Amino acid sequence: MLAVSSASLQELVLHQTDWMDGVNIVAPVLRQLTVSFSAMEKVSISVLAPMVEMVSWRCCYFKVSIVFGVWRLEQVTLQTAQTPGQLPSLQIHASANSIFVCEEETFMHEIEKHMIAEFSVLELHLETNGHVFGALAFHVLGMNRICSAMQKLKVILQRSSVKEGCSPHCPCESMGWRSQTISLTGTEEVEISGCGGDGHEIDFLKLILKCAPMLKKMIVKLSDGASSSDDGCTNIYNIFKAYSSVELYVYLSSDYDAYQSFSICILCRVNARQPRLTISMIVMVTPGSVVIVDMIILSRTTNSVTWS
Repeated sequence: MLAVSSASLQELVLHQTDWMDGVNIVAPVLRQLTVSFSAMEKVSISVLAPMVEMVSWRCCYFKVSIVFGVWRLEQVTLQTAQTPGQLPSLQIHASANSIFVCEEETFMHEIEKHMIAEFSVLELHLETNGHVFGALAFHVLGMNRICSAMQKLKVILQRSSVKEGCSPHCPCESMGWRSQTISLTGTEEVEISGCGGDGHEIDFLKLILKCAPMLKKMIVKLSDGASSSDDGCTNIYNIFKAYSSVELYVYLSSDYDAYQSFSICILCRVNARQPRLTISMIVMVTPGSVVIVDMIILSRTTNSVTWS
């Protein structure tokens, strides 16, 4: 257990290589906190630092005791903004394995312990190993502190090079997550990387759109090997025909970084939420080109630039 109590301490940096079972910090004038440690199982965390401005917090778990269904909690990171324009984020890393077959509320309780500062971005880094992630994702999103604070959601799906697939009646599909209804009224942007367009991924996108009425933009980065002509990509495109107020960006995985700034610049000229102009537009970024897949202009104004 690390215990720090100081009335004058303004900066604390801790990089602990040995296992720790708890952190207890009382520092009323602390301004900057950097903590990185490892835990074997559940930890005890108490941080009283009302003046803290910069936080970099990371805890890595190395046992299977913190689980939800088939998912094991591997790491929780909390990072406040380091540069102008950057948003504070909570990052949750988890991996799936069929040997984890229990559901424990300790998973959520453990994550909540690390919310020692405000955040507005949630990142889910998920090593799927062929399993469905929707139940875990909506279990996390349903936490009060997360659904009320989250403005942006990022889901990073990590797949193995081997063709994956879970067994019939796998616990990852047995939790009725598709029928959940949660309120994500503050969420304006969603980004999902490694999406293959599988049925459960399409269901996840549909449910996000249903639960986030103020959503403005969704970025879908396709998994390696995916093509713009795949059925999965077509299914993604078809979903958004019913959501003309949401900008959809679809990228082939290899072209995301190279084309990001260019494609966004173009899309901003045809914003679907400009007054008196409603445009439903989907752009596909492929090597060497930016292709307008579909556009529907519902009304026109002489003061706006439109493409057709």
